[in-house]
Parts: sequence; structure tokens; C-alpha cells
Amino acid sequence: MSDFMALLISHQNERETELALERRRLQRESAATTQRSPRPWHRLRGVAVRQEQTAGSRVQTSH
Repeated sequence: MSDFMALLISHQNERETELALERRRLQRESAATTQRSPRPWHRLRGVAVRQEQTAGSRVQTSH
């Protein structure tokens, strides 16, 4: 095998390794984001519901 072919194969292997590492990093980030997402949404929803209830009670008392 020529040195040029060995260099090409080495470069290709390095690139494939980089892509695999990047893919794993993105998967970890995605998994971490998916695991944390329900809590903030529930918190935000709870705040919105409390605000609506507070606003609704204000409207009722002003009548």
C-alpha cells in the first residue's frame, strides 16, 4: 500500500471517529434536555394557571 493510500485511510478513520464522538455528544445533550424538560414546563404551566386564577378572582370582585 502506498503512503498516500495509508494517509487517506488514516484521515478517513480520524474523520469517522470525530463524527462518532460528535454524534454521541449530541445524543447525550438531547437525552439530558429530554429528561429535564417536563419540570420547567410544569412549573411554567403552574404559574400561568395561578395567574389566570388570580386575574379571574380580581375580575369577579370588581363586578
